[in-house]
Amino acid sequence: MKAIPLRFILTILIALGSSLVSAQTTEIPPPADSVVPMAVYYKVPPGKRTEWLTLYKKYHFPVMQQFVKDGLIKSVKIYQRRFRAEAPAWDYEVVLLWRDWNAIEEGHVKEPGVIRKMYPDMSDYERADQRRFELQTDVWIDILEEVAAQ
Repeated sequence: MKAIPLRFILTILIALGSSLVSAQTTEIPPPADSVVPMAVYYKVPPGKRTEWLTLYKKYHFPVMQQFVKDGLIKSVKIYQRRFRAEAPAWDYEVVLLWRDWNAIEEGHVKEPGVIRKMYPDMSDYERADQRRFELQTDVWIDILEEVAAQ
């Protein structure tokens, strides 16, 4: 299965943003300026995980770190499973805490320029990014909503 580029996923999220806000699962919609937790799940075949993670850390994670410096993302954390599970089948989970919905759109617009600035050899970047996508067998995104414990 071909991986879905983050830029495409962010475009879909932005396009759906207004309908997502109106289709909240809570009775009271969250404030427009509230943090948006996003979990991105990656499935990578056995024997390819180290290569995928190396490429992710070298070529994609620095872009997310730049968004942290720019104030678009409050935090980025990468998790891997401690134990294997059949379902849901993921190997890495990246949790992004976006500043708000507008930050997601702003990140989508700024990402190509950030990439060009960080990686002047675009052919090297594109080869590595393509390889990372080839290694993924699946990727999906969940927008999370905190549930009050009390």
